[in-house]
Amino acid sequence: MSLSEEEVQFSDENSDESPLSSSPEYETEHESDGAFASPSASEDDDVAAAFAEEPLADAEWTAQFLRSVSYHKFTRLVYGRTGNTRIPLPACAYSVIRKQFPINKDENYVGFELDDD
Repeated sequence: MSLSEEEVQFSDENSDESPLSSSPEYETEHESDGAFASPSASEDDDVAAAFAEEPLADAEWTAQFLRSVSYHKFTRLVYGRTGNTRIPLPACAYSVIRKQFPINKDENYVGFELDDD
């Protein structure tokens, strides 16, 4: 079914009769509670202190996290999805991952442990 040109009414959005031109003007509201205020020097120090407590700022935590991710990704690459099945990795994989992401001197390496289930 096609419509003739008389049946179709086009409106020019730029004309004065356009419904868009008759919309009310809105005022922009400004936040007054300081949510967008620039931080002061003392607030910069607080932000830096908070970041120092972040896990990513801790090199030992980061190395442990990256070791864990590396073990997981290596297992997925070699064995595919294993679900809850735990598979020991080859010793060469452990040594390369531990060399890349070293263990803290005070930390003892536990190694693979079977679930007691």
